[in-house]
Amino acid sequence: MKSSFSIFGTRYRVKYVDKVDVEEGQPYRFGETDTIKKVIEVSTKDYEGRDLTAEEIEVSFFHELMHAVFFEGQYLNQNEDEPLVEWCAKCVRSLRKQGII
Repeated sequence: MKSSFSIFGTRYRVKYVDKVDVEEGQPYRFGETDTIKKVIEVSTKDYEGRDLTAEEIEVSFFHELMHAVFFEGQYLNQNEDEPLVEWCAKCVRSLRKQGII
């Protein structure tokens, strides 16, 4: 996967980290999109420090990518709709795996 990309002129950086930092008391996260700093972080390890599968990491990346796409398009309600974001991520991964995109 690339370490940066552009959505209609807005450049995002992608970081693969052991675990995405969360505030104390917050649950583990597979990924996080910072739309202010334009950074996507994707965890490569689970909450117990075990390696995630390539599929889990890829779905997490696409999930966070969908957040960036919705945010940059000002689809703010859709950006907050986690089931929609996850569904789009899994669809994009499936289409990519099939060689359609």
